Amino acid sequence: MDNLLAHKVVGVEVTVRRAQATLLYLPHYNPNLNPIEQHFAKLKNLLHQAVSRMKGVLWDAIDMLLHGLALVERTN
Repeated sequence: MDNLLAHKVVGVEVTVRRAQATLLYLPHYNPNLNPIEQHFAKLKNLLHQAVSRMKGVLWDAIDMLLHGLALVERTN
């Protein structure tokens, strides 16, 4: 389970034990362990470099990043 407080109330643990299941919590969120966070950081950096208020330029930058990510994903 994730670390939502609603999942940590007493009733949840009791219900899980009655079902003879094991209750495991996920570790706390760490953006360094989530690959999508690294891609979003690259996107953000690319958009800052584009420094444009024109939609076309920003969409071109996003398109360039997405195509670059697709190439990286194919090689991994």
